[in-house]
Amino acid sequence: MTGKELDVLAHILGRCEKIEDTLNRFGVNDFETFQEDRIYREAVAFSVLQIGELIKKLSLRFRNENDQVPWQEIQRLRNIVVHHYGALDNGMLWNMAHGGIDSLRSFCRQYMASVEEKMPDGDEAWEMEV
Repeated sequence: MTGKELDVLAHILGRCEKIEDTLNRFGVNDFETFQEDRIYREAVAFSVLQIGELIKKLSLRFRNENDQVPWQEIQRLRNIVVHHYGALDNGMLWNMAHGGIDSLRSFCRQYMASVEEKMPDGDEAWEMEV
């Protein structure tokens, strides 16, 4: 694990939290609103896109060692958002926002906390600019 990867995880966590903020703003469990509101969908899609870009910055070794996260699935959804937005399945995006992102956020928090516990007091492995 490099400092760069910790920084990437911090940025991924920030994007997960932006998705959570968006869901809370528009109505966490209201799929009908999600389907009808283009701005709502695009806000979630943009953060998914950003997460997909950030995942590319994690080493293959790191992703393989932490295979409980569906890295490839998230990147595939990013590719759909970027290249085939008109064909984006709202249900798939909704499920990612409610399930996949929750597990990704939990992973990032737990991983970063475990690294922080191992660091000497006062040291900071990353600076988050989200």
